[in-house]
Amino acid sequence: MKKNININILVVLISIIAVGFGIFLEIGNPVGDFRRSQVASTASLFAEEGIDIFYPKLNVMGDPGYFVLEFPIYQALMAKLWNVFDMKDEWGKVLTGIFWIISSLYLYNLCLIFTDKRTSLLTCFLFLFSPISLLYSHDIGIEGLTLCLSILFLYYGVKWIKSKNLLYYLLALIFACICFPIKLPNIAPMYLPLCLYIYTKNNNRFSSIFSPLFIFLGLIPLTFALIWQNHSDSVNSLYDLSAFHTSKGRFNWYFGTMQQRFNPLVYLITLSKSLENIFGSYYGGLLVLFGLVITKRQHFFLFYLLSYLFGFFIFINLHFTHIHYVIPFIPPIMYFTSHSLIFM
Repeated sequence: MKKNININILVVLISIIAVGFGIFLEIGNPVGDFRRSQVASTASLFAEEGIDIFYPKLNVMGDPGYFVLEFPIYQALMAKLWNVFDMKDEWGKVLTGIFWIISSLYLYNLCLIFTDKRTSLLTCFLFLFSPISLLYSHDIGIEGLTLCLSILFLYYGVKWIKSKNLLYYLLALIFACICFPIKLPNIAPMYLPLCLYIYTKNNNRFSSIFSPLFIFLGLIPLTFALIWQNHSDSVNSLYDLSAFHTSKGRFNWYFGTMQQRFNPLVYLITLSKSLENIFGSYYGGLLVLFGLVITKRQHFFLFYLLSYLFGFFIFINLHFTHIHYVIPFIPPIMYFTSHSLIFM
């Protein structure tokens, strides 16, 4: 027990070093692209005018400026930090860093359920020092929060299935209800590894997947997400500048065109870019493939990885357009990579 606590402390210290180094290098640098500026703009207006999570604003949208996309819990937390301290970008980076540190700690403990300490620790280390992690672990944006919530959802979902403890179930449900309205296309497919886990833990009984509690674990967060999407559409449709997000063009924005879907290059380019961002080279994919070959009975992390591919094939344009859509799936990729490296 004491040794486990010491390793958890080590994971936190390594996480702080990785995240802190990135924040230190970025001190004084302005907020970059539109997505980051959008998040910072909403947070700054929350700090100045008060937090109304149902009617977030964007300062380039004119008057009244309402622009509703993801559930703005990150922006609200960032505004609270600005109200307590001062309105510097570094506080947004610190907030993201905290979520990344929590993610690494729970990733280590999630891995421990399925493999040994050495592999779990290496997975956590690779996760923290992946090129895309070093870029986004101190970024002003929602990716750190959604990553953290997704790992918490899986960890407590697994703990509930394993122990039947309702406290774990409630925690998994709460984290899913927060996360689904923020990034549904990325996080909803993560229900798949939990489906497999509850199936295998109940002697491969297919009926276990249809137990009421397990159905509600997916259905309630999905309902929250759909309610939020309906609210988003009703607000954005009132204003010309945000009305695109309720138009037919949004369908292609999410799911891509038929031309994209039947173009093999779109899939190859997207996968290549994802691997380059995770490893620095698409050759890193060979380590993942080798890890998949040599691991046995690692079906949870296999389905964790397949849930990314499931979302990738459905929301092809989102993944093709945004490199950060791969972030919540760095953990299973690094899990198989660590198995590959240890075998070598």
